[in-house]
Amino acid sequence: MAIDATGARATILRSLNTESKVKPAETSKTNDAKPSSAPGQASQTKEASENVSLTGMAQKLQSIEDNLSEIPVVDDDKVSSLREQISNGTYQINAERIADKMIDFDALF
Repeated sequence: MAIDATGARATILRSLNTESKVKPAETSKTNDAKPSSAPGQASQTKEASENVSLTGMAQKLQSIEDNLSEIPVVDDDKVSSLREQISNGTYQINAERIADKMIDFDALF
């Protein structure tokens, strides 16, 4: 049984590393002063509204976070299979594949 050491998290890291340019978040704040509707009052009512728009990177990170929350932390079937192979003495280590995966992982950074 092959284990994909890089998996979804490495794909996510690669996509974040290839993100070209982060634009600053655009925010605007407006305070509109409106006179009171009651005659003779000197006070004014202030309505404040804030608009925040997320950058493309923030939206992408939110999407990644949502996707990661759906991925189980542990693949119980894979763990059971590996335990069985180890206890039976049939688990074989492929050192060349491990080295290749380590090199691929190192290339991400």
